[in-house]
Amino acid sequence: MSNAVDEALELGVIARKLFMALRYQECLCVETDEYKEWQRTREWFLHSNFPDANAEEISAHRLMYILFTNPYEGEQVSETCQRCSAMEAYENFIGQDHLNLYLEGRE
Repeated sequence: MSNAVDEALELGVIARKLFMALRYQECLCVETDEYKEWQRTREWFLHSNFPDANAEEISAHRLMYILFTNPYEGEQVSETCQRCSAMEAYENFIGQDHLNLYLEGRE
C-alpha cells in the first residue's frame, strides 16, 4: 500500500504531463478591446515598415517591437479560458523556478 508521499509524487507526475500537453492546445481567452487595438496598431506598424518581410522575419520584428517599445500595460484578457486557468494553477503550485526547468526540458 502506498503512502501519502508516494501518491503525491504520482499526482505530481500526472499534473506535469497534463501541463505539458496543455501547452500545445489552443488558447481561447477573450482579449480586451483595448488590447486588440494595441495589437492592430503593432501589426500595422510592422507591415508598414517591413512590407517585404516573410512570416519568420515579421515574427522577429514583432518580438523586437515588444521588447524595445512601450509594451501594452493594460488588461490583456477579459475572460480566461479553462486551458489557461489550469496552466496558471499548475504554474502557481510549482513555483517559477521549477516551471523554468520544465519549459527548458530539464527535470
